[in-house]
Amino acid sequence: MVYWRCRQYFFDRDPEAFRYILGYYRTGRLHYPRAECVAGFDEELAFFGILPDAIADCCYEEYLDRKRDNQERLADDQQVSEFIHQIIQMDKLRIQEAQLLL
Repeated sequence: MVYWRCRQYFFDRDPEAFRYILGYYRTGRLHYPRAECVAGFDEELAFFGILPDAIADCCYEEYLDRKRDNQERLADDQQVSEFIHQIIQMDKLRIQEAQLLL
């Protein structure tokens, strides 16, 4: 939302991440905040139209490591979810078979 009369801008965004984005617009160097969630930071970058390639060299490896870790964790979670779903399906089949035997 923009307030034209008083020349103020209001961004209803994550204030921690915005600090780094504002710094990028001021200095041309984007630093990755190590305490931020990498997925949340990616969302903020996308909102402001900033590509992750803009992250400064001093932070880029950390960013990539965190992104890789997050993707691996999500893949592991997906595998666990699929495994649990298979177990539930097998249990349902066993219950149906047991009911047929009665």
